[in-house]
Amino acid sequence: MTVLVCAFDEVQDYLDQMPVHIVSIRDPGVKRPTVLEGRSDVTDLVFHDRVLPEDGMQLPTAAHVAQIIKLGREHSSDGTILVHCTMGISRSAAAAAIILAANSPERAPDDVLAQILSVRPIAWPSSLMISLADDLLGRNGELRLALDTFHSNQIDNAPETAEIIARSGRAAEVAAARARRE
Repeated sequence: MTVLVCAFDEVQDYLDQMPVHIVSIRDPGVKRPTVLEGRSDVTDLVFHDRVLPEDGMQLPTAAHVAQIIKLGREHSSDGTILVHCTMGISRSAAAAAIILAANSPERAPDDVLAQILSVRPIAWPSSLMISLADDLLGRNGELRLALDTFHSNQIDNAPETAEIIARSGRAAEVAAARARRE
């Protein structure tokens, strides 16, 4: 299976890859990209890019992640799934990793995350989404552990991404990744 990860404003550029399905992850109140209007091959997920409760913020839930897992299990390994969120960094990268993990449960989490990195070098998958998936997939913490290593490596590989994540309300997550580097 191939997954593609992109930002909201890049969706049009990725449609020529002929995805068999599209996952559109958006903040509450934001509509689908215009280019996706009227399409029946889109799963819409609406929640904020946060990992801890905050006033006025809707977190991803187990139900959201269950939808992503179902999608990964239902699609054949020869199709392409396009996943987008606002910036193509966190929610979409996590969803793509979850799709791959659900599609190939025997696959090592490090390999799953390496595939995400190969298609989106600026990825910083949501730790909350990956934790929920780890529980729902019965992976006994192995997805979370692999993500911790991934985040720590991204401190060096994509420092600009780490700064974006820190400024967007997830500074504790970035600080923890930095601490693991030391």
